[in-house]
Amino acid sequence: MKWAVLIPPLVLLPLASTVDASSAWPRGKGKVFASVSWSTWGDIIGYTEAIQEPWIDEPPILEQTEEISFFGEFGLSDRVTVGIDNHRRADSDIGETILFLRTNLGALDWPDKFSLQIGAGPSRDWQETEQTAYRVGFGWGRGFDTRWGGAWTDIDAKYTALPETDTNFYKLDATIGLNTTDKAMWYLQVQSGAVDDNPAFVRLVPTYVRRIGYGMSLESALLWGVENDEAQGVKFSAWFEF
Repeated sequence: MKWAVLIPPLVLLPLASTVDASSAWPRGKGKVFASVSWSTWGDIIGYTEAIQEPWIDEPPILEQTEEISFFGEFGLSDRVTVGIDNHRRADSDIGETILFLRTNLGALDWPDKFSLQIGAGPSRDWQETEQTAYRVGFGWGRGFDTRWGGAWTDIDAKYTALPETDTNFYKLDATIGLNTTDKAMWYLQVQSGAVDDNPAFVRLVPTYVRRIGYGMSLESALLWGVENDEAQGVKFSAWFEF
């Protein structure tokens, strides 16, 4: 008998957010940020347990999923930012491209940062349905000093509607990070989300970012599902700022 270790449907949501693209802080007039990411994940723990079963006739199959993402944004002013958020599954046509506009709320010198985002763009789901996705988001963030360096925390909430299939996506990411040096950044992101009224998933994403100069940084992260998400994986990104 052949076994396949599968991933729950909830991980059809976009896999990981980029912290430097946090929706709480304005990009700044004339400033550009872009990132290119590659992620892969699967139920590695389930696969490891399955291959240890003595009664299996054939070895199980580890189903791996790969995702390629691009994120870019440009500061139209000190308060208004426009951008693109794209992700695609490498082995299928599943994906989404959202063009968005984000404006920061309140005074720019407030220690607490607030923002509102709206966006829309083409989407293709696992049933090969092509339609327009509509997104609205809200962000909050705050920076603070510690004995180990500058730190920050933020919350990024997004709601995406797909009217043709009457599908609703809910996403909430909470992050706490620390700049230990001017070239090293560490952060932990707790990702959660749900599709319609299905149970929500929770995923931990511990991340290290190394600034290598000339406006470029390299990001590496672990992906670890802890609730309604049996996947484990990795993510690698390149960031560009100018």
